[in-house]
Parts: sequence; structure tokens; C-alpha cells
Amino acid sequence: MNTERLKYKLFSAKKNLSDSLYALLEGWIVKGFFKKRDLLDLIGSYSHAKHARKQQLLTDNSGKKTLFFVFRGNQWLEHFIPLYRAFEKNHSGEVKAYFISHFYGDMKLQKYFMELYDETEMKLSRYGISPDNLFDYSEMDRYDNFPSPQMIFFSEKVNQIRFENCQRVYLPHYFLLKKKAKEGFSNIRNLDFDVMITPSKEGFFYTSEQINHHKQVVNILGGYPKSELLEHPKEQESNKIIFAPTLEKQTILSYLEEGLLDVFASMPEYHFVLKLHPSLNGGKSRIIDYIKQKTAQMKNISLDLSSAIDQLGTDSVMLIGDFGNVAAEYKVIFGKKTLYLKVPDQYEGGTDLLFRDRFAEGVCTIGELKETIKRVVSQQGNVAVESAGEACLYHFGHASDYIADEVLKLIK
Repeated sequence: MNTERLKYKLFSAKKNLSDSLYALLEGWIVKGFFKKRDLLDLIGSYSHAKHARKQQLLTDNSGKKTLFFVFRGNQWLEHFIPLYRAFEKNHSGEVKAYFISHFYGDMKLQKYFMELYDETEMKLSRYGISPDNLFDYSEMDRYDNFPSPQMIFFSEKVNQIRFENCQRVYLPHYFLLKKKAKEGFSNIRNLDFDVMITPSKEGFFYTSEQINHHKQVVNILGGYPKSELLEHPKEQESNKIIFAPTLEKQTILSYLEEGLLDVFASMPEYHFVLKLHPSLNGGKSRIIDYIKQKTAQMKNISLDLSSAIDQLGTDSVMLIGDFGNVAAEYKVIFGKKTLYLKVPDQYEGGTDLLFRDRFAEGVCTIGELKETIKRVVSQQGNVAVESAGEACLYHFGHASDYIADEVLKLIK
């Protein structure tokens, strides 16, 4: 075991031990708290006026076809929002869409219900969408004549949320495949859906045979709505560099062992923002706490655990990634420079690294990182957004409008 992993294991064991009694006490408090409180009282800034507004919204749209965007984690909102806008812009007379969370019904999330609900409302507001369009799955029976959907959209496994007689549309939260996902089609193997929105062109995504592995589905070659989240990305001068690695903890620890943070700390002319995968925040993983401790005295390094890449990227100069989709998302949204860390051969072979080889400005080891950052940043100009987006995504720039038109044909 290398030194960094040993340090992490010791840190994690100590943290888990110190938290165990607190967690037990917290569990007793939360259990009693939720027994005594009415669900609607738990919703942030709830009021009777708010309930009345939402009831009126449901009533006003009662004659329309109903669509639900269903999610357990609010990090998926960025995938739904452009599509919601398309329905509102082009089909508001016949269709009404709502955001349906599953915070309260998920035992892992229940104790964070108020925080998650308020955070989701703020996210919707930030994108110009009224938070009155948000309902938790568990509060639906608190409203008169809550509509049944003709269609639901989801980007994660939500099999525990069942609606009768509706079509299930899978809107992938990625458009490139890691090697493991490409070979075993693990991202879709256990999902139940009737319609697939295929985001990327042949060679970048699953084949038709893989998509129809379980049953014959409707496959819409629709594109990737999230790429349209920023209608007019702003160009801002900045010294901010984003580091957005894989969610695999052992890989992150190997970067630390090789001196990644020391490289960043040795370049005070830049501010490095560590954008870690949301799934690393919470549960038994202590990797975020560990990195917080290690970077506490490094003034040019910070962590961001909540912002989406479209928010972080606006005033950045470059993103450093390794494999997966984040660096590619950054490229198709902003067209800015991307630099990839070299990964072990076992990760080569996915379409994520095919994209890297076509569009990244550099690939290097940790030992080469400092000089490569300087070289890439000093390069003149950025890759045009269109060259990357149009090369691999269907209907780049107008995917949401296209998808909205196509799925409505299925429920006419």
C-alpha cells in the first residue's frame, strides 16, 4: 500500500470513529423530528400562500398533457432544464412539465430533505424557472387532483418511483462512454425505459443492439440538452483552472501520492478549483474531508462541491481532467482548453478518451503537469465550440427543441 493510501485509511478510520456516536445521536433526533413534523412544514420557506400558488398552477394546467422530470439527486437538474425551457417555449399550450424530486422517500436523503429541497428551488430560480414547478414525490397527495403523467424523464435509476400508464424516457447524463461502460453497457443494463434519447453520434455511444438489449425501445437520436445550458457563455479573463477528476477514489489517491497538490501549490499565479464528483460527498467516503485537510494551508487551492460545470467554467481559463465526461462537457459548452492526466492502460479504449485524443490540448503525467499547464495556457485561442460539439453530438445547438418535438409525437 502506498503512503497516501495508508494516510487516507488512517484518517478515514479516525473520522468514522469520531462520527459514530454523533451519527447515532443524530439518528434518534431525526427520527423523532420527522415523526412529529408534517411533511409540508419541512419544505423550506413553506407557507399556505405557497401551497395555494402551487395548487393554482396545477389547476390552470389541468387540461394539458403532463410530463415529469424525476430525480433523486438535484445534480441532474442541469440535464432537464434546457428541455423544460423547450417545452415551455414551443408547446406551452398543450404540455405542462413539472420537476418531481424523491428526497423525502429516500431514506438516505430524508434527513437532508429541507436542505435539498431549498437548494433545488434556488437552482430552478437561478435558471429563471419558478420553484412552484417543484414537487416532492411524497407531497403529491397533498394537492387536489394532482395530475398523472403521460411521460416521465429520468437520468438516474429511479425504479422505486412508479407511475402507471406512462412512457419512461431515459435522458443520459453523459454522452461519452468509459471503457467499462462501453464493453459491458453497464449504465443502461438495469434501467427500465421505453424511450432512449441518444446524445452522441455513431462511434461515441451505445449501439442500437446494446440499447435494445432488454426490450425494443424507441431510440431518438436527439443530442445532449445540457450543452445548451448557457445560451451565451461569457468570456472573462481569469487565472482559474478547474481540476475535475474521476469519481474513483483510488485513482484520486494515486494523484495525491504523485504530488498533484504540490504541483498546484507551486503555481501561485493560478487559482485551482477542485471539482470533485457529487457521489464522493457523503456516505462512508472520507476523500473530500481528507483533501480539505491537505489543502487547508494551500491558499491557491479550493474545493467546490456544489456548482455545476457550466457555472464554474464561465470565468476559468482551462480544465484538467482524466477520463469520463466532465472535460468533454466543458469543451462543448465553452470551447476552452482542456488538459488530461495520463491514465493506466486499463482505462484506455472508451469513447471518452477517443474524444480526448481528438480535442484536448494536452495529455501528461503528474511529473510533466507544471510545464504542460504553462504551455497549454500560453497557447493562442481556443477550439471552436462547434468543432467539438458538432463532431460528436446530434442536433448540436438545438437538441432540446428537437427532442421536445419528437417525444410529443409519442403521446399525441
